[in-house]
Formats: sequence, structure tokens, C-alpha cells
Amino acid sequence: MAQHARIASDASDLYFSLSDLDAEAARLVLLGNGADPGTGALDHAGDQIAALDAYNQRTAQVDADLRQLAGEDPNAAPVTALTGGVTEYHQVADAAIALDQTAPSTLADTMGAPSGQPAAAAIGYYARATTLMQSRLLPEARALRDETSNALSDAAASAHLAGIIGASAVGAMGLLALVLASRMHRRLRLWFRRTLNPGMLVALLVALGLAIGSLFALIATARDASAAGARFADYLAVTRARAASYDVDGAVTRYLLMPDTTDQQLTKALSTANGELTGLGSAGTEAAARWKPIVQAPQGDIPAIIGRSDISTADISNALARDTGTARGDEAFDFYYYDAALVKLSDERHAAFDTAMASARSDLAGWSWLPWSLVAAALLALGFGVWPRFGEYR
Repeated sequence: MAQHARIASDASDLYFSLSDLDAEAARLVLLGNGADPGTGALDHAGDQIAALDAYNQRTAQVDADLRQLAGEDPNAAPVTALTGGVTEYHQVADAAIALDQTAPSTLADTMGAPSGQPAAAAIGYYARATTLMQSRLLPEARALRDETSNALSDAAASAHLAGIIGASAVGAMGLLALVLASRMHRRLRLWFRRTLNPGMLVALLVALGLAIGSLFALIATARDASAAGARFADYLAVTRARAASYDVDGAVTRYLLMPDTTDQQLTKALSTANGELTGLGSAGTEAAARWKPIVQAPQGDIPAIIGRSDISTADISNALARDTGTARGDEAFDFYYYDAALVKLSDERHAAFDTAMASARSDLAGWSWLPWSLVAAALLALGFGVWPRFGEYR
């Protein structure tokens, strides 16, 4: 079950990283050389550096997740397909970024397209890259995430069922051992004319102790395995909410870059993110409060950005600043604190899963050797109880 949890976690993280990777690529194309298109001032240079750093981090994160997943199952066809697709995506997306940052500039002493006015070739290449990401890579990553999550749920259910069956079997065997031992003790008492056989009594107590101990251990294991599965499902719910939120963040940037082709994508991303956040219930109250300044009309970050996105006007600079800036009141600033609330909840739920897994492991601690030791002790006690009686007949 622990292995299933690692695979599910890596698959969930892969989807999140791919989603944000595409968003950062869009942001880099949109920001161009970081210069204001009107004044030539490098107003967005800091945002450009931050986007490049985030793009490189997500690239490393995607590569690490793919390596982890490939290591868990080297023959997994979906991971192989995703690895090839990510390589293809980078070839096209990196070309889009390079074309934008090396395009001829209308400003003196600068190279590259100004912020908010990306080169047509760069937009074309990025459109190919994001089509690959949105139509193939993200659906494949989502399917892998859902498949591994379901496998974890099945493993938790199987562990719970195995514990219940094991406990029932041990209880039945313990009852059978009690009946057989009682009959044997009665027969030995008649054979050897003894009221009590100490060795037989010790063997009976040891056998009962083993049966009762095994019964309680298996019941506890079944309970903790079920709890671990539930705790990890709660953790995955938070990761899905984070990934959906980053889908929205990327969709806003793509809207500024290609408004005619990404309007429905943004609407769908907002609907999904709102649904995932609602699904967290009361546990997501803090995150929901942080989400409102980002999406709530008319003054929220996203409505304000979309309302200023006419690229034919100078207001595109304000839309860019609101989308990519990190000052108080900018979307990136508000999104950071919203995401921090989800990360906090995610850490809490992962810690709860770790606690449940530790309890499940401790339930069976020592049971690889303890039963054999107790069986040996019971047989020795039985031998010591019976052997002297046989000696009387020599």
C-alpha cells in the first residue's frame, strides 16, 4: 500500500507540474524581453526572471516525477508515452520562447518582442505547444493520476478485507484450538488419573494468547489500513484542488496571449477549480477565503485582468502587471497566499496519512517471529506436561 501511495503522489505531482509548466511558458512568451511597449522601460524584467525560474523548476520537477514513475514500473506504457510527449513539448515551447526573446525590436538597444506584444511566430509555436499539452499530455497525466489513485483505494480496501478475513480465520482457529485442547486435557486426565496437567494448561494459555493477540492485531491492521486509504484520498483531493487552481492561473495568461482561442478554456478551468475547492468542505475555508479576491467579480484579479486585455490599447501593460506582478493586489501576490493555504492543508493531510500508515505497520510489528516462538513454547510446555506421565509406565 505504501508503494501505491508513492506512485499516486508522483502521478498527482506530475499533473500539477505539467499544468504550471505550460502556464510559465505562456508567461515567458507574453513577457517577451520585459520592456514596456510604450516607454521601453524594463518594467517587467523582474517578472520575466521569476517566470523563467519557475519554468526551469517545473521542468526539473516534471523530469523527476517521470523518473520516479518509470522506476516504480519500467514497463508502464503511459509513462513512456508521457516522457516522449514532454520532450516534444519542450522542443516546441522552447522554440516559442526563443523566437519571442530574439525577435527584432522597435526599441533602441534592445532585442526581442516587448511585453504584451509577442512575435507572431512565437505565438504560433506556443499555440502548437499548448495544444499538445492541453489535448494530449494533461489528459494522459490526469488518466494516470486517476488510475494510480484508484489503485491505492483498491489496495486499501484489499488490506482492510484481508485483515477482516484474517481476524475471522484466527478467531475460528483459536476456538477450534480451545475445543481440541480441552478434549485432549480431559483424555489425558482419564489416562493418567490426574486432575490437572500443568504443562497442558500452559500450552492452552499460550495458544489462547496467540489467537487473541492475532485477532486484535489483525482487526487493528484492517482499521488502520482503511484509515490510511481515507487519509491519502483526502490528501489527493487537496492536490487536485491545487492543480485545478494552477490550470486557472495558466488559462488567464493564455487568454492574454490568445484571447480568441482560450476563452472557453478559461471558463472550464474556473468551473473545475471552484468545484474542487468546494469539495474540500470546511477544511478548505481558509483557501476559499483567499480564492475570492482572485476570482470574484467585479474587482477580483481575474475579472480585472480580462477586462484590461485588449492588446490594441496601452492598458495591456496594466493587465500584464496585474497578472504577472508580485506586488500586493496583483494576482501572483494573492495566488501565493491562496496556494500557501492549500499547501498547509496538504501537509496536514499527508501527516495524517503518515500517522495512519505508521499505526498499520506497528500493528503487525513482531508478528513475523512472535507466533513461531509462542507455538514452540506451547509445544515445549505440552511435552513437559505429558512426558513425565509416560515415564510412569516404563
